Amino acid sequence: MLVDKTPLAGANELKQTAVRGVFWTGSGTVGRQLVQVTTSLILARLLTPDVFGLLGMAMVFIEIAQLFVDFGLGLAVLQTRQASEILLSSCFWLSSGAAVVAALLVFGAAPAIAEVYGEPRITMLMPFLSLNLVLAGVSAIPSSLLQREMRFAALAKITFASAIVSSAIAVALAATGFGVWSLVIQPLVGTSMMCICLFAASKWLPRWEFSWASLRGVIRFSSGILGTTLLNYSMRNSDNFLVGRFIGADALGYYTMAYRLMLFPLGQVSNAIGKVAFPILVQLQNDGDRYRKFYLRSCSAVAFVTFPMMCGLFVVADTFVAVVLGDKWLPATTVLKILCPVGLLQSIGTSVGNIFNSTGRTRTQFWWSLAAAPVTIAAFAVGLFWGIEGVASCYAAVSTVLTLFSFRIAFKIVGLTLQSLAGALWRPLACGLLMAIGLFALDRIVLAANFTGLLRLGADVSSGAAMYLSLSIMINRQELKILFEQARAILRPATATF
Repeated sequence: MLVDKTPLAGANELKQTAVRGVFWTGSGTVGRQLVQVTTSLILARLLTPDVFGLLGMAMVFIEIAQLFVDFGLGLAVLQTRQASEILLSSCFWLSSGAAVVAALLVFGAAPAIAEVYGEPRITMLMPFLSLNLVLAGVSAIPSSLLQREMRFAALAKITFASAIVSSAIAVALAATGFGVWSLVIQPLVGTSMMCICLFAASKWLPRWEFSWASLRGVIRFSSGILGTTLLNYSMRNSDNFLVGRFIGADALGYYTMAYRLMLFPLGQVSNAIGKVAFPILVQLQNDGDRYRKFYLRSCSAVAFVTFPMMCGLFVVADTFVAVVLGDKWLPATTVLKILCPVGLLQSIGTSVGNIFNSTGRTRTQFWWSLAAAPVTIAAFAVGLFWGIEGVASCYAAVSTVLTLFSFRIAFKIVGLTLQSLAGALWRPLACGLLMAIGLFALDRIVLAANFTGLLRLGADVSSGAAMYLSLSIMINRQELKILFEQARAILRPATATF
């Protein structure tokens, strides 16, 4: 394990860092996610479900290769503040070399992958998608350097600008009849732009030197991360493979669209706060009380935003799909409803990874993932008998049980309990559930009889937001107060509260 020898930052300094980091990371992530979701909705109007399903088939294998590109080196760089130039350069060349090898393997395997699915069109997509692997491998280290230096503003601007440019190009291509190629070009343009900007912002270039000796500690740390990531990927994406292989491209298109919508709050809120929380938790790993307090505080902040989003989406799923995506996407509605509770739970469940990684217990995380992966994959296989709704239902059931077990395992490391987590989450959960009940009654009794289409959806969203805010004032006023103080801390950092 890499050990940070830097003196522990003071409480006020960490408060300022956390608030500013959450603001910039959150702003960049929200901006990027809004652009990407808006783009996906526009593309859903312009393209057919089988096009999304075709890309989903190809991305199963591309994302597997992507896992080997970084090899956990980015997190290893983040975990130490004393990375030497020889270590950074060695990590860069190892990551870049792995990316090139992965891209060549994917390129060569394209005909076999197409044969597995019975979709010859996949063969022509894989060479272009594999280029993205090389760009991702090259940009991994400069991205980690910016995170390690807490330069979240620069990262936010880069990710948002890349999303804008790549999305605009994708929409233009889709509107002019390029079909699936608009989905292929979008990530390629975005990653290319990010790669250039990351090197410019970090002002770092690798040296022409490489040392296996300097990588020994890094590889011990990152090997556990790689193993865990591979297992987690198999758990989260084997459903895509199974649906695409046994049900077809159209069904996979419906399933992946519902899954994307479910993941929106995770990408928008959970990942943004998680990126900021990780380097701070690394600093706090030897101060148990502050570590636990900060972890629970970050979970509460995530829940305050994600819980009402998932509860509200569950209630308005039918109207949302019909209005935003169009009638051709209606088969995705039931899947979306099933996955909403999963999104609520996983928005908090993803935080256990920060506990394992910040304390250097990556091997423990690997063994847990090794036990959980076959259970999840088996659940997906069983669900196939009832179509995409069955796959989603089995995923929801097994995910709930496994997430609770993962909390127990991770919490033992840092002295937390499920009761303490429940204490941090019950207020936003109560507000979210009460809002969902009130919104359901209002929508079915009043709005459905007086509004249709976009007007009904707009009334649902505004009414739900008003209900949640009112309930939070009554039940969760302390959280509102803290969030307000943190908002003021963007301009006046000294007032930050954690």
